[in-house]
Amino acid sequence: MEYNENSSENRGGNSKFARKPNISMILMLALLVLAVIIIVEVFVLINSGKKNGSATPTENPNLIATDNNGATANAPTDNNTKAPSDGTDAPATSESAENTDAPVNTNAQTVAPTVAPTPTVKPTTRPSVNPVNGLLPNGDIAEAKIIEPEDIDFSFLNGLSTEPFADAGKDANGNKVFDWYPGSVERLPDGTINKKWDRYASTLNLLEKYNGVYRKDESVNNIVLTFDCGYEFGGNTAKILDTLKAKNVKAIFFVTAEFTDNSANHDLLKRMYNEGHLIGNHTKNHPVMPKVSPEQFVEELNYVYKRCKEILGDDFTMSYYRPPQGACNERDLAIAQYLGYNTTFWSFAHADYNTAAQPDEALSLDKMKKQLHPGAVYLLHAISTTNANVLDDLIDYVRGEGFEIKRIDEA
Repeated sequence: MEYNENSSENRGGNSKFARKPNISMILMLALLVLAVIIIVEVFVLINSGKKNGSATPTENPNLIATDNNGATANAPTDNNTKAPSDGTDAPATSESAENTDAPVNTNAQTVAPTVAPTPTVKPTTRPSVNPVNGLLPNGDIAEAKIIEPEDIDFSFLNGLSTEPFADAGKDANGNKVFDWYPGSVERLPDGTINKKWDRYASTLNLLEKYNGVYRKDESVNNIVLTFDCGYEFGGNTAKILDTLKAKNVKAIFFVTAEFTDNSANHDLLKRMYNEGHLIGNHTKNHPVMPKVSPEQFVEELNYVYKRCKEILGDDFTMSYYRPPQGACNERDLAIAQYLGYNTTFWSFAHADYNTAAQPDEALSLDKMKKQLHPGAVYLLHAISTTNANVLDDLIDYVRGEGFEIKRIDEA
């Protein structure tokens, strides 16, 4: 903040006492000058404090951060733990690590927010938008419901934002996009967790309000494994299930209609269910959900839930929903909560979804290790040969570092 210092004008030369100074007047002028100096010094100190904030060191601007898709990103300017204001320039996103069909915005760059938001505390109570659903001990919603669109009064959406989150990424043209991206987390060799930057506090608060899942409890060394199953490829889902069973690890699999409607996958669904894994909802057609009507939103989730019940039995229940590409806004969070779903994002992902160009196994495993952090929610695609091959080593490493792998409803 700039300011102009106003100097006091000495009018003694115009005074009738200029040639015969009055001691009292000189003393008064001296006191006045001293007071002005003190005021200026105080103003400078206050202004300096506003400019420097909490005086956190800035990172080397020559450093290059890496996002979870493997794309390079402009390095954040500092590690301040204060939340950036909603007026701060939002980051731009590169291709979505979640898109099961094809990457998007391959020419866009990822720009990190300048500062990380203040950690938020999980509230003890939640809005009673849908009081028929209880809560799990960890605060997540326990069970979703199948409610037909014609039976829903959508007036509860009035006034809710349909725009991307305040810190949403931007495409190559500078337009905000809905796709989710996590903050940049680095695990140093000594085990210290360095959050280079994170999502805005306003975004985290919306997730808290509507039972969104980004990370789980960060106070304990637990992580969660989640697998997106848009379709089956190369027997990789079975291989993943074999590893999870051998290691006694429980995970959650998010399925689409393309997975449930293929009868060849029904045995895989039954195996997931019978071996103690959760099955989550990844929508019927994998659309960009903020762009569909509330009625279609409900139909997308109902269809997958109904199909799973037909295959697994009426006792089957769902609790978690993952938006395709992580695309979401406040309206979507509210609809999902109304239906009884915990909208589930992730704090780690990598470009593993292209079956024709699978990432190097050693490099992928190294990336998974370096971004291990308390409460981490790993997004891995079950179609990935790389993931199927390195999962065993990843589990061993996580446990060797003193972490436990929990099912998402137990973390």
